[in-house]
Amino acid sequence: MFDLPVGDPDAPLQVRWSSLKQGTQVWADGLALGEYARGVVFSVLATDLYTSPSEVLIDRALKSMVLTQHYCMALADRVHDVGWIISTMDNKIEGLKKEIVDLRAGLGPKAIVAAKQRAAEAQALVDDLKVELEEANRR
Repeated sequence: MFDLPVGDPDAPLQVRWSSLKQGTQVWADGLALGEYARGVVFSVLATDLYTSPSEVLIDRALKSMVLTQHYCMALADRVHDVGWIISTMDNKIEGLKKEIVDLRAGLGPKAIVAAKQRAAEAQALVDDLKVELEEANRR
């Protein structure tokens, strides 16, 4: 299958990760990460590929596909929710802009009080939506 170099059977084994120490942060150092990935991930994948039954490999591939699809759907759902929040806030902004135009036209003090009240309600809605968005982000 492969042309592996022939070695002396009595020769000592080589250390796999000679440059990695106990406190090495492999995720922070690109070279250490590459060495770690080659030593761990690729050897595990090769071992699994050649030693696991095909049913196990198919089950793992199916699980990976399902988890990926779940992640994509959760991401799409989140984008939809954010789009709804943006649309709601945009509609409120348009209404407030119209009220500003009406106020500038001079509709009177009652209109000013009503506009302030609506602005306070809109601000409360925005605060509630921000809380909902933060809760959605935590999930």
